[in-house]
Amino acid sequence: MLTNDYAASNTQDAKATPHRHDSTSTDATRMAPSLTVLHVDDHPEFVDLSSIYFDRIGADVEVLTATSAAEGLRVLQDSDVACVVSDYDMPGMDGIEFLDAIREAGLDVPFILFTNVARADIDTDVTARCVTAYLRKSVGVETYTKLLNRIEEAVSSCRGDCT
Repeated sequence: MLTNDYAASNTQDAKATPHRHDSTSTDATRMAPSLTVLHVDDHPEFVDLSSIYFDRIGADVEVLTATSAAEGLRVLQDSDVACVVSDYDMPGMDGIEFLDAIREAGLDVPFILFTNVARADIDTDVTARCVTAYLRKSVGVETYTKLLNRIEEAVSSCRGDCT
């Protein structure tokens, strides 16, 4: 959970409510998902696609979504998130600035950049800020399979040591 007031400083999305996409069944007898992931992208169709894909394959993942980094910070205040997936090129605060804000808040969660921006264009930032993984965004089952694999790998390898 966030302990500083960074998220409150941006009032643009002050009343935004995060979307919850539970990839598990809505059946009351079903156990809670084993992973909760925050997916942040200013294009809602990309966060929706990850939720839809994870649901279709029966992944044991709950996807919380936000359409800005500021909204993502608010979601992190209220939710126990195992991994953050974020676009790089977003208005207001880019993905690296979002990662910096997460780390400044003392959160030690894996951070995956899922973006259209070529790695070569942001490689210095990716390396310097210890981004857990980078994946080029595209539409297709293979991309979302890779994303799910990266999430699972990041969570299992970063337990308590992601910075």
